[in-house]
Amino acid sequence: MAPRGRHFGLIVNERSGRVAELGAAAVVDAVKTALSAGDLRVETVDEQGPAAAFDRLVAGGVDAVLIAGGDGTARAVAQRAIEADVAIAPLPGGTMNLLARRLYGDGDLAAVLARLVDARAGTFPVGLVDAEPFFLSVMFGSAYALATARESARDG
Repeated sequence: MAPRGRHFGLIVNERSGRVAELGAAAVVDAVKTALSAGDLRVETVDEQGPAAAFDRLVAGGVDAVLIAGGDGTARAVAQRAIEADVAIAPLPGGTMNLLARRLYGDGDLAAVLARLVDARAGTFPVGLVDAEPFFLSVMFGSAYALATARESARDG
């Protein structure tokens, strides 16, 4: 993910579990340090959502985007990245981090960033459900109930 010539962007969802714990500034600093990306462009998720943050980065010339947020943030960006043909790397920034765990194992942010330094971009097949990309399998049982309760509490 860190070859020369890449123009990196970082989407930060400050409301995501792990990002909120660490603080957005600490996440940005960790990414800059790990990737030696002095020209890193950063967008935070605002009321327009993660896809709009992605669009702003791509309009600014970014060709690889790291996503510091949870599975919902990663999913919204991944759908847009398919359309734009832009490389993405979800980071473990959420509460459950199902996608990041599937890609990298149970490493924390520092461990994942260390692995991304020498990573190469690749493509993954994506299934469609009702013409929409499907990235994560359906969650059952207590994990789903906990996630639903957390999101309800977060939204008031």
